[in-house]
Amino acid sequence: MNTATANYSFNVNSEGKNHHFTYKKAKLGFKMALPMLWPALVIGGYLALQSAKSLSTGITVWIFYTVGIAAGIVFLLNIFRTGGRFTLSETGIIINGTSYPYKDIHSMYIKSPKGEKGYTLIQESGGYGVPGAMKAAGNAGVAMSAAAGEAMRASLREKNYKVCILYGEKEKVLASGITEKTAKILLEKIDSLI
Repeated sequence: MNTATANYSFNVNSEGKNHHFTYKKAKLGFKMALPMLWPALVIGGYLALQSAKSLSTGITVWIFYTVGIAAGIVFLLNIFRTGGRFTLSETGIIINGTSYPYKDIHSMYIKSPKGEKGYTLIQESGGYGVPGAMKAAGNAGVAMSAAAGEAMRASLREKNYKVCILYGEKEKVLASGITEKTAKILLEKIDSLI
């Protein structure tokens, strides 16, 4: 009998009492390419007009350029969506070389793309507890056609959740650009290691 291997968008490496988290941001997919077709149609049409010698060649080249430009834009966006890292130490959380002691971390939570907080871990005397559930929400968009704009908003909503801590009165981001599922699992893993 084969045993399935779980696939996560983050890794945890433990060195003694330190737990180093490395995460990957969610990649944008086909839904994000659809709204890019509108500007790609214009640019592709111009390039086809400059290079085509006949109508049939021009239409073929126009389609090729349109698809290539839209896919290229999404590819470039994904190149810049790199991940990050943070460390849970015995005394606090280390983000970009700065330590945030546990005594001043009031809560850890997932933040939706719209800014709503959900699935919160609140500091208690014995650690952190889970009082809430995640609310799915999001808002981002570009004024294009309604269908293309909704496809872009949906794609961005799905892949722009954050895991944050409330340190004193300031919010610090542990991980960003991740899916809601990854955010929940990451927060549960942090809770289990603290």
